[in-house]
Amino acid sequence: ATTYGHIEKIPHSARERIRVVWDEKEPKCIALAMQELYQTLSWENIQIWNCSGLNYDYSKYNYQVIDFPRVQPLKTLFEICVSVRSWLNSDDEHIAILHTHASGGDTELLLACCLTFCGEYDNCHEAMTDVTRYLSHRIKKPLAVSHVPPSNWRYAHYFTDSLQMLFDVPNKKPLVLRRVLLHTVPHVDNMGGCRPYLQVLRFIRNSWKLVYNSGDPKHKNKSIQNNNNNNN
Repeated sequence: ATTYGHIEKIPHSARERIRVVWDEKEPKCIALAMQELYQTLSWENIQIWNCSGLNYDYSKYNYQVIDFPRVQPLKTLFEICVSVRSWLNSDDEHIAILHTHASGGDTELLLACCLTFCGEYDNCHEAMTDVTRYLSHRIKKPLAVSHVPPSNWRYAHYFTDSLQMLFDVPNKKPLVLRRVLLHTVPHVDNMGGCRPYLQVLRFIRNSWKLVYNSGDPKHKNKSIQNNNNNNN
């Protein structure tokens, strides 16, 4: 199974349990799609994620609708994916319906991110390519991969990088390093002390990259400032 830390491939392929519906201006397609689903599935097993920006009567769908006005920014993408995955994991019979707007490439992005988060793909870029081809076949229109705007491809890369760097859902709150305390002075200079410096590294694309070095004068004006007190 494809894994990202605790994010493992869910039982019973998500490809069969995540479905997409998209509308242009009015929520007609979701009504037709749900009418068809209710003929074969029990209503309590179906949950809708309304990311279309359209308002409609949720009572028709037993109020099993979660509203997200849009799929960006990245934080929202992860919130949707976590919600979808939790729903699918809670029961093998559960079906997730992603209701999106027809234009702008949001359908491809959201479906690709959900499939990647559920372990069906190693990266979102690959998922977006397959999803675009699949939708092209389903709607009988030649949707090229270029149909998805560049901004959504960037989000696909951001999404994959976040999973691979953090092995988890990104923290909603930024972590701030305010100070570093040395409780004892390391003896490394043969004079009973040392001249310490601080380095901050970031894990980017399978390797660690130096982003800050307190011993480098070029980094003095970065977000982490040097302190004139030699004891810090």
